[in-house]
Amino acid sequence: APLGMKFDAANKVSLYLLGSNYVVIENFNDSKVDMTLELPALNEVKKALMLPEDGTMVLTSFKNSISIKDLSPRTLVVLQYK
Repeated sequence: APLGMKFDAANKVSLYLLGSNYVVIENFNDSKVDMTLELPALNEVKKALMLPEDGTMVLTSFKNSISIKDLSPRTLVVLQYK
């Protein structure tokens, strides 16, 4: 909240902030998970990296919110936002 952000996710899901426009989300679960991230301002978001490469997710954004549905188990994703 002090940074104007809100992260809503299941247990064993981590959020790492990198620089001024990257976030890393990592799912340590053995099942798919959903999450949302609200930012102070958001114009565009895109996937920069996913490990493993065959990991899957459904990425959407609306206003200041990023939504990820069905992030595959044991997967890390790097998102770039503006």
